[in-house]
Amino acid sequence: MQGDTRLLGVFAGSDGTGHALFRLGDRGPVLVRSGEEIAKDVTLLEVRPSGVRIRDHGETRDLGLRTGAATTRRDVAPLGPRAARLARRRRDTADRSIA
Repeated sequence: MQGDTRLLGVFAGSDGTGHALFRLGDRGPVLVRSGEEIAKDVTLLEVRPSGVRIRDHGETRDLGLRTGAATTRRDVAPLGPRAARLARRRRDTADRSIA
């Protein structure tokens, strides 16, 4: 498989079936079902919540999802005072409708 291929996410069933979302350098994002080819001579064998198993030119390999959040705390702008009040008001209204 090409070096610029990335596993972006998975939709895993309990029995190894499911779909995996890859970003291929030459094709962009590609959604692949277990058992299908990702690229020539590269097949998605199994999908798990933590990653996938592939057959790459006859060799079986495991690819894990990257751990950690895509956005870190410093990447997220803090709410201003008005937005914070609105968020609290919406949360309080939702809490009352549930109770």
